[in-house]
Amino acid sequence: MSVLHELLVEIRQHPELVDELRAELDAAHPDILRTAEQMAARWDCHPKTVERWCRAGRIPTARKIGRTWMMPVDATVEPVRPRDLGHGETRRTRRPASPSEQAATDVVARMRQRARRNGRAA
Repeated sequence: MSVLHELLVEIRQHPELVDELRAELDAAHPDILRTAEQMAARWDCHPKTVERWCRAGRIPTARKIGRTWMMPVDATVEPVRPRDLGHGETRRTRRPASPSEQAATDVVARMRQRARRNGRAA
């Protein structure tokens, strides 16, 4: 029986050793790049999520080789930063009104002014 076959038999008998074995292999070969699918299995998420993080720049060490995102074993995901407004505050801002929305707002305001002038409640 080959050494590899013996190792596979032992892993099947003791599945709790898989993480320990993976850590030892990664430590022995840190320069080997991993695919998004492999890192997704490690991070317990979907591979498309890892690809989105790569495209967004949240995994700085990731690079695209052909159609595949590759990253080192020790890659980390940067947290999402809230939008900075320049003075330390973060908040959601409302988009500017379109010309048609502004025109509708102006018409309603004029109608309310006329109603007040004529003594009617708007």
